[in-house]
Amino acid sequence: MLEQIESEIVNKANNNLISGGRHHEMNLKDIKEVCKANQIKLSRVVDGKRVAYKKKELMTKLKRKKLL
Repeated sequence: MLEQIESEIVNKANNNLISGGRHHEMNLKDIKEVCKANQIKLSRVVDGKRVAYKKKELMTKLKRKKLL
């Protein structure tokens, strides 16, 4: 089930790459699902509080790991 969802999201991301190379068309929910499937952290701790990464930061992490 998880593999099927992950493949659908990756296909959606690849379609966005083909159609102009812009990832801004992916919504945050899709980006978070790709991160979860690839065990990428979605937040960090600053001064004892949990701070979620922004969309741009998550996309940067995915690009570094060559998932986007």
